[in-house]
Amino acid sequence: MRQAKMVQDLIIRKRAAGTTCDKPLIVGCKQKDMLAGRLENVTQTISKILQGYDIRLRPNFGGDPLHVGMDLTIASFDAISEVNMDYTITMYLNQYWRDERLAFNIYGPYYNGDADDDGVNDVLTLSGDFAEKIWVPDTFFANDKNSFLHDVTERNKLVRLGGDGAVTYGMRFTTTLACMMDLHYYPLDSQNCTVEIESCTTTCSTTCSTSSTCYQFVF
Repeated sequence: MRQAKMVQDLIIRKRAAGTTCDKPLIVGCKQKDMLAGRLENVTQTISKILQGYDIRLRPNFGGDPLHVGMDLTIASFDAISEVNMDYTITMYLNQYWRDERLAFNIYGPYYNGDADDDGVNDVLTLSGDFAEKIWVPDTFFANDKNSFLHDVTERNKLVRLGGDGAVTYGMRFTTTLACMMDLHYYPLDSQNCTVEIESCTTTCSTTCSTSSTCYQFVF
């Protein structure tokens, strides 16, 4: 009885010192240690991929054009003004590209050196503020009059990184776009309003293939 109490007291002291777990909790402790190690590894990985990263240079600078994929989802058609010749919509904009400088293998150390685990399937979802630390396309709407990014409860932006350097940059915003309407046949008229998307730096044709500063939008 006394020996059992001494053992129990020893376990309690070691727990207080954070040096050991008793047998029923050993699996849980290992999982907590692994989780803590992974979280620390995520922080180290983010810091590592940003070391020496030059935000001024697009991916593959000096090489082939960078292909930027894009998709638009209209969440709501908020207003149409015949007087101001414009319309207002709320939309989700996602842009996709690959930046090999951001490639990583975050969980590699936890797979016992598995040669098949190259991190390609690893994914990190980060807040939109991360976009200020990496190169992003300078996309804009040529017929924009006024726009704002939604910020309730936080700024509606995200960055998702793939282990192979794939980047997804998404946001939700409301924009008012110009639309020159022909009202000669009102009220039996029909209007064609556009969303004009351009790049501030360069607009590429499909024949552009060797320019050091050119990239293409793929819809």
